[in-house]
Amino acid sequence: MGGSSGGVIIRQNARTVLQDPVVHGALPADKRAAVDPILAKEEADWTAQDKRTVSKVHAWAMCNLP
Repeated sequence: MGGSSGGVIIRQNARTVLQDPVVHGALPADKRAAVDPILAKEEADWTAQDKRTVSKVHAWAMCNLP
C-alpha cells in the first residue's frame, strides 16, 4: 500500500470482521489458529506475512460465510 492511509483502514476492517463473534466462531479451526495470534498484536506490528494471512482468512470468510 506504499504508506497510504488506505492500508490502515483495510487492516482495521479485516480485524473487526474476523473478531466478530459470529464470523470468528464460523471459521474453520485451522483458519482461527492461523489468525488469532496475529489479531492479538497491534496492526502496526503485523509483518507482511501476517497481512497475507489475515487477507486470506478475510477473503475466505467473505466468500464462504453466509
